[in-house]
Amino acid sequence: SKSVYEGRNIAAAGVAAHEAGHAIQKARHFAFGSVRTALVPAANIGSQAAPFLIMHGDKDPLVALSQSEKLNAALEKAGADTKLVIVTGAGHSFGGPDILKQIQEFFDKHLKRSSGNFSPGQRRGL
Repeated sequence: SKSVYEGRNIAAAGVAAHEAGHAIQKARHFAFGSVRTALVPAANIGSQAAPFLIMHGDKDPLVALSQSEKLNAALEKAGADTKLVIVTGAGHSFGGPDILKQIQEFFDKHLKRSSGNFSPGQRRGL
């Protein structure tokens, strides 16, 4: 038979384990909460954001269109040059001449120099 004291020790151990569980949950939230924020593109946009071309299929089963819309809105709010293209009828993966043309136009606008050769370091002022 168990004494009254043994029962109290078991109860105390249970409370200690419960409190330790809360401490672990808080530590996980602290550690992974900041990692989660770091992994959310819209949460990390600054005033020096590079130009963005965001293309998203309106039938994408993997990533909600709202994610691209939120990213685009955050970029616009930060003053970045951004363009959101919603590809009608496309899923997560798409292509074709029209898509390639839009990508080429974006690259020409933001990466192509009218004359002269330059290195990527010169473009950034390095």
